[in-house]
Amino acid sequence: MTVAELFARVLPRLKLMPPSIAFVDAAQAVQDVIARRLWEARSDLLRDPWESDTHAIGTTTVDLPELFLGVADELPFLEYTSGGSTQIATLRPLSRPRSHYVTAADAVPAEYEIRGSLVQLYPTTTVAFTLHMPMYARPPALESMDDDLPWNGTYDHLFQDSVLHLAGPAGIMTMVSPHLEQAIMRAVDTGAALRTGRKVQWAFA
Repeated sequence: MTVAELFARVLPRLKLMPPSIAFVDAAQAVQDVIARRLWEARSDLLRDPWESDTHAIGTTTVDLPELFLGVADELPFLEYTSGGSTQIATLRPLSRPRSHYVTAADAVPAEYEIRGSLVQLYPTTTVAFTLHMPMYARPPALESMDDDLPWNGTYDHLFQDSVLHLAGPAGIMTMVSPHLEQAIMRAVDTGAALRTGRKVQWAFA
């Protein structure tokens, strides 16, 4: 569902015609609360099997995407080519003092550290690589009426009900009250409790 479609669905229930830009802001405010609750629960709805561009020999840091929230449970790994075949090297969180790697010989990195918006690799790499880092990422910001709401319809009804509570005499508010925030969080928790693990079914003709 797009923001425009959300607007069309709630418009008959509104007592006023709010400016569209304020409506986008209101939808974003609701999205922020939902995303924050999903992040607190480490929900799979925020999981992203992210991979970087290819980086050259000698690379020590990799930029994280702007939407990065945190590393998922799976170990990140490097994908690189050696001897004409693709190799995989898992990365573990930094376990030694950084000073250990100041004089360490360059090699295929074996450890990593999140430093702000960067992934620091240890030791300095001797191979060109792609970094695969399963992570949690917040959804892209809603900036126009044509933008899609995230989560493939899972919370479309929650968006509708919550945006209605942001309507007031002065138009559409973009600040979520503590009471509404708690109501949204409870709804997210209920939905999370009903979610089941992914199931794979095979169909044979």
